[in-house]
Amino acid sequence: MKTETIEICRLNNGSIDIDHYIRHCHRERSVSAHRAIGHSFNMPRKLIEKFFLRWVDRNLARNAPEPAE
Repeated sequence: MKTETIEICRLNNGSIDIDHYIRHCHRERSVSAHRAIGHSFNMPRKLIEKFFLRWVDRNLARNAPEPAE
């Protein structure tokens, strides 16, 4: 939670609304945790796909016919 982007929320009696900041911090942490989980699941899939495509391209190049002269 960045202090420069947060407005001070006050209750009717003028005191600072602590619950608002707790909810905001919880929401920010939840969003960042969900992003991290998504990255951790997508990264291995992307790496496997990348290696598979390289392997396929390499095998296709090996089995390609010789160029005609």
